[in-house]
Amino acid sequence: MTPENLLCIEACTDRLTLALYAAGELKAFSKPNPGEKHHCETLVPSIDTLLAGENLKPGDIDAVAATRGPGSFTSVRIVLATALGLVRPRNLPLYAVSTLETLAANMREEGALVLTLLDARKGEVYGAMYRIIEGVPQIVLPERVTLITQMLDEACSKVCCEKIMVIGDGAAVYSDEIHAQTRFVIPPPGEIHKPDAAALGRVVLHRLAHGLPCDEPTPNYLRQPEAVVNLGRTPEGL
Repeated sequence: MTPENLLCIEACTDRLTLALYAAGELKAFSKPNPGEKHHCETLVPSIDTLLAGENLKPGDIDAVAATRGPGSFTSVRIVLATALGLVRPRNLPLYAVSTLETLAANMREEGALVLTLLDARKGEVYGAMYRIIEGVPQIVLPERVTLITQMLDEACSKVCCEKIMVIGDGAAVYSDEIHAQTRFVIPPPGEIHKPDAAALGRVVLHRLAHGLPCDEPTPNYLRQPEAVVNLGRTPEGL
């Protein structure tokens, strides 16, 4: 069943975007400029501003969609905590989707192969590959965190001969490695390289229309936070 008012939140990366879908149609999109402020300071006021622009209040929302990572560990927690805070008091549905799948939904060309890469630092990427079917991503290579060279080799070995579009901030960071293989194409810099809430809404609404489940609203880190890793290390000399 399509929610009457679906609020979509994407803020797992360094950018915050919001979208409002009314009866399945995009009614409002917001890309606040946080300046030097973090999502913890801007997310809730930005939601209020978006809804007020449509003469709505948080109580008018019927469901919430949110990305669940991968991305910044802190941002993932902020997004999901805010979304849960909106839905729990009224027991509303919360639809979660991977940030990588949301990013892939920026690609609208039917049948296109798209490799989504988010920079995970240390020469690694959060990555997955999709084929666009009926305007939404269908998984080809499951998401993982790995070295950029390994990710590119796996993508090439998964499909034969076809060109592969590469999007996400990892495409810019590792452009030399990507351009070294002729099968990969990086679109010009722009919004296609950034996950956004409008794309998130399209994915969720497609799943609802086809009776497909969304993800569990739990953090999708793909790897452990650095602080957790460091807890398991023994200091040198001890």
